[in-house]
Amino acid sequence: MNISSTRPDLTWLSDFMILPLQTGLYYVVALWGIFWTLGRFYNIYLHPLKRIPGPFLPAATSLWIRWQRWQGKLSFTADDLLAIYGPIIRISPNMVLVNDPTAVTAAFAKQNLDTAPKAIRALRIGGHDWTVTYPQMDIARPRRRPVMMATTTRHLKYWLPLFETYVGEMISNIMRADGERSVDIVHQLRVTTLYISQVILGGASIRLKGDEFPEAVGEYNFLVVWRLVFPEWMINWLRYGPSAKARYRIKSSDLLFKIGEDLYQQAEATSGPMDEEESPSVYQLLTQNEKGEKVNWTHSEISAEMAGQL
Repeated sequence: MNISSTRPDLTWLSDFMILPLQTGLYYVVALWGIFWTLGRFYNIYLHPLKRIPGPFLPAATSLWIRWQRWQGKLSFTADDLLAIYGPIIRISPNMVLVNDPTAVTAAFAKQNLDTAPKAIRALRIGGHDWTVTYPQMDIARPRRRPVMMATTTRHLKYWLPLFETYVGEMISNIMRADGERSVDIVHQLRVTTLYISQVILGGASIRLKGDEFPEAVGEYNFLVVWRLVFPEWMINWLRYGPSAKARYRIKSSDLLFKIGEDLYQQAEATSGPMDEEESPSVYQLLTQNEKGEKVNWTHSEISAEMAGQL
């Protein structure tokens, strides 16, 4: 028998406890709605970018640009907006799109980039290709030079026999199916790319395990899109969420870093001074300057650099 049916005072007490909970929830929702509305009001009427022309919705909330990115329509929509509002438009509360080749060229031509834009988003608009760029020349130049030197035609010819071996193994693996079963060609290409890259980056003695690399690279490509679309709190939630697929995707950047760290440790253990008769690896060029003196890197920096080059 239900006790509350015989004790009216208990029924009244339970109703009394539920009412404050419901009222409190209403207050929380109302308070959140007020703060959200005030934030939109600030973005439209008080924000430093308020005078930049553009549609009302992108100026009010970042949900618009996140939706466009998710649908893969941002480039096309931005192109249409440029035709309506001119070469400078506001496409997010904190983002302005500039389609002025002269101004952008002048910004990148500067040697002192203290006043230059920190980053330019990747878009194809107005007939021009824009790339994500961080014009920090003091960091970019010393890292770009070793890669350029290690991949000259003469140095690549030095490694050609090894390249041919890896490509031959890939073809052999593909032909092993003999037309009786499907073959994941993308997987084979990624493994071969890893093996060829490890030679250029660390030398002929590097032996990386490529089992997890193809899947990690594929998931990392999706992770880049997620980071463009989702807010940081959602990425952190997915990291510990119930979906194993999502957790692996978030972890893919750490997996690639681990591969770069492994390459660095092997190169450190097996690489000696540069020999003029041999092709130098990217690792040797990164860790020795033009005079043969040692260049100091932190463990994380060079591991991340190796992973990025892979």
